[in-house]
Amino acid sequence: MCIYFIFSFFVVSPLLAQESSTIKVTGYDFNRSSSALLDFDGDPLVHPGGPNSSSTVLGNFLLNPSNFGQNGIVKCSVDLQNPTSYIESGSLINNSGNLLVDVFFATDTIQDLSTEEITELTKFINAGGIVYAHTVSIGGDQYVKLFENLGLDIVFGERQQEPTGSLSSDPDDTTPITNGSFGIIGALEHGPYREIISGDAKIIAYSPTLGTNLLVESSIGNGYLAVASSPLHVNILARNSNIRYFANLVSLGCKEKSNSVVLDVPSFKQGLFPYDGESPLWENLIYDDGDNLDLWCDVNGDYASMAECACALTSASMVMKYFGVEKSPGGQDLNPAILNLYAEEVFPNGGFHGFVNGNFRWDYVGNFSAVANDSFPTQPKIEQPVREDFNVERVKELIDEGKPIILKVLGKWGTHWIVVKGYDPDTNRLIINDPALPDSSGYSYLDENYTPYGTGSMVIYETTNSDYRYLQLATLSPSQLLVIDGQGNKTGYDAGTGQMLTEIPNSSYALDEYYGSPTSESEVAAASEGVYFLTIKLPEDGEFNLQTVNQEVSDPVYIYSSNVEGNVVSKTLTTPDEEEAYNVIYRQENAGESVNLNIDASIDIVPFLKSNIIIPQHYIPIPVAILADEGFDVSKVNKDSLTFGKTGDEESLLSCSKKLLDVNKDGNKDLICYFWWSKTNIGVEDTLGIIKGVYGDDIAFEASDTLHVFVPFWKR
Repeated sequence: MCIYFIFSFFVVSPLLAQESSTIKVTGYDFNRSSSALLDFDGDPLVHPGGPNSSSTVLGNFLLNPSNFGQNGIVKCSVDLQNPTSYIESGSLINNSGNLLVDVFFATDTIQDLSTEEITELTKFINAGGIVYAHTVSIGGDQYVKLFENLGLDIVFGERQQEPTGSLSSDPDDTTPITNGSFGIIGALEHGPYREIISGDAKIIAYSPTLGTNLLVESSIGNGYLAVASSPLHVNILARNSNIRYFANLVSLGCKEKSNSVVLDVPSFKQGLFPYDGESPLWENLIYDDGDNLDLWCDVNGDYASMAECACALTSASMVMKYFGVEKSPGGQDLNPAILNLYAEEVFPNGGFHGFVNGNFRWDYVGNFSAVANDSFPTQPKIEQPVREDFNVERVKELIDEGKPIILKVLGKWGTHWIVVKGYDPDTNRLIINDPALPDSSGYSYLDENYTPYGTGSMVIYETTNSDYRYLQLATLSPSQLLVIDGQGNKTGYDAGTGQMLTEIPNSSYALDEYYGSPTSESEVAAASEGVYFLTIKLPEDGEFNLQTVNQEVSDPVYIYSSNVEGNVVSKTLTTPDEEEAYNVIYRQENAGESVNLNIDASIDIVPFLKSNIIIPQHYIPIPVAILADEGFDVSKVNKDSLTFGKTGDEESLLSCSKKLLDVNKDGNKDLICYFWWSKTNIGVEDTLGIIKGVYGDDIAFEASDTLHVFVPFWKR
């Protein structure tokens, strides 16, 4: 079992560990441990039994400035201290409670720990020290009294026999070691081990074959303890996930002093170099409908992967987890892969739940959390997002309120989304979780790699118990949208003035550029194209006039309607025409069940006559002209859908003329259809005839005209 504690004994520098940008690492020497990390001079151990038993691979990895150092993944460098065969009082922590070392590798020992050693290790861990304790397949009991002193129930069971190089289970990515600066840890290679039995520590890895535990972790006081029952760090195993595991463990010792205000936002990665499918496990999964869509972020041209495209979705996952959304509606643990799985579900009437042409739909976060809350009522619900312009002082206000910000930034590969989780009040530098790069010392600074966008670049969430009513429309640039409410307020792009407007209460209009790919091997200019999102939060019941501005091509318009409970439905306007004015009807009673979309139309009952006189005749049909104009193309009318009569729902259609005629002399040719009088339910007392039908992409229309029913005297 491997227990790695980091202590420095008699040769520790008087400089306090936490006042330095150096991680001081030590451990038991070769006199005390057969699998020590360090030789007597503090260098990576070259084992006399051969290179497989040595610790040079891990030791050299820790000393590589590309990994640990000012320009490394972790900004602290590693200082390997001379190891010890005995932990004296005051060798790890001084009388003032300050750490003298940061990490101690308590590798396997057959010698029991003394009371002095147990006391010093206990003080060290509680004060913030990191300890890795391990045993081999025949030891480990020497550490049980230490565990008891720490308040942990950890003991060792029978020897478990598996060949060296066997793979453990994949660890949960929820601890600072399994999800740290060097990425998310996958399955660990191990050899024979002793079963770890614990009711307190978090189980990190077990044998899928034998079903017994071989690695556990526990946070204790300000420090951390990892316990393994196989020498996971020696050369024969020190590769891939094993190396990253110990690099993440050592990185916990980087304790640079700072006045920074930092929220405890968990870190998820969309993918990390070398993109081998191990860290994170989902990095090579298909993003959105990326094997069918031609997405900007698909730089390889085969399919769009999570590593290439999932920056926004991964940022949303971090913020959701921060607010306490742990489970999906189906009970899976929340992570970017699970959110992607739900977001790519398709509505019956077209459109994806959480994506528009590869761009993440921010409002979907609220819908997801609301539905998940139905199954897991203790989980919070996330409020509909607020879009704001970037402002450093506003960012600081939000962080002080406990609200992380998802921010659109410009990097060397184009447009990217990250999470701002803190700031340094002395420098105003913003601290981020970056879904595309390793987090240096647990995080990185925004200005190290990115420049923030300005307008509408901040997406802000909070928890809520309020309702989820919204109406959202989206289209692909260069097409744009304009919506006008019943009071004449406008939101969107006004082609007449060239202005972007947000006059409708609780509305926003923003372009989210297509995402760049962090996997790109060269610098890439940011996309100028993307998706326009027009959102109206908490709309009043009523009619909203929709106009499209198609500057080059006719792109689809995706319409989403959400009700108070967070149920959402979509409708796709596949081929909008900028000459046509559509009406989107929002009604709370059916907002989460259907999208009501119609278009204005006009009719002329009994055309060519000035007065619409109808003489009731069972076998003589009533002619009705559906009038064409610039905003209504009668060739798009679905003739089979037409109904006409007293209410407009009467199935009275006989036929429609194949030839179009300009019945009202306005230069546009109109469609004339004929309806059986006997099936219209129109009576003598009625003065109005109503027609209903379907236009174009399943768009409803309704029109009416006055009429006068004249009954000849001989029929009275």
